Amino acid sequence: MFTNTDEPPCPTQEFLPPMERWVQWGGVWIVGIMLAASTLSSIAQYRMTVKAPATVRPLGELRLVQAETTGTVVQINVTEHQKVRRGDVMARIDDAKLQTQKNQLEQRIRIRQLQLAQVDTFLAKERHAGIQLQQLQLQNQLMLDTQTLNQVKLDLSKTKIVAMLDGAIAKLTLRNGQTVQPGNEIAQIVPNNSLLVIKAWVSTQDISQIRVGQITQLRLSACPYPDYGALPGTVKTIAPDATPTSPSSIPLYEVTVAPERLVLNQQGKICQVQVGMTGQIDIVTQQDTMLRAFLRKARLTSNT
Repeated sequence: MFTNTDEPPCPTQEFLPPMERWVQWGGVWIVGIMLAASTLSSIAQYRMTVKAPATVRPLGELRLVQAETTGTVVQINVTEHQKVRRGDVMARIDDAKLQTQKNQLEQRIRIRQLQLAQVDTFLAKERHAGIQLQQLQLQNQLMLDTQTLNQVKLDLSKTKIVAMLDGAIAKLTLRNGQTVQPGNEIAQIVPNNSLLVIKAWVSTQDISQIRVGQITQLRLSACPYPDYGALPGTVKTIAPDATPTSPSSIPLYEVTVAPERLVLNQQGKICQVQVGMTGQIDIVTQQDTMLRAFLRKARLTSNT
């Protein structure tokens, strides 16, 4: 009679393959992975970029809209980036006092005209020195009132802030209740025929890497990247000197980029590029395969 301890042991070869087979398959997998990684790294592209803030701007000068009279803004009819046509009323300045003055002058002129008509009728029948003097006084008063009315009408026309050309509003520096003076800037208009470019501001540390002809990718805040993608472009000009973008900011180099198109379209979603839009631009300074980039980095490391 056999017990459990008396049963003969089963050979391990019945359950596990020989160790040589595991080693062979493991080696094949490792070699395959290395070959795949090597092939992928020799094909996959690696980009080195310089990132910078950017703004969409017109190529050329903007047209300024300025206030022509003193007063308080009571109505604003436009917003930034809105299209306007020549003669469109963009805003209105309070004209209540001028309207009252205009009505009073018109009423006074009507009275003067009636009085003058009566005097003329009387003089047609009989000449009288006193009446002739009254006629002369009425004529002078009527002339002065008419001149004053014409000036008031001119002042009233200045309370309407109008667009002087067809275009789009790039900047609007106006709010309801604001008091304006003659010459104050109200808005900036981009003419319809203006080309749009991208103005990027590159730091002094990165400008040495920037070259004309480098490709760019602009991500606009108003057109989210996950929905619309990036706007491709090409570096066209690089400013010779750094300038501060504001009195309190550090000097930066202005880099002008020409966009490939002015519409972002991804999976049926469309976003029109407009003046004043801001975002971040990636300027591709170097493009190579991952393998070459790794080898170049390795050489630089070994030389240090």
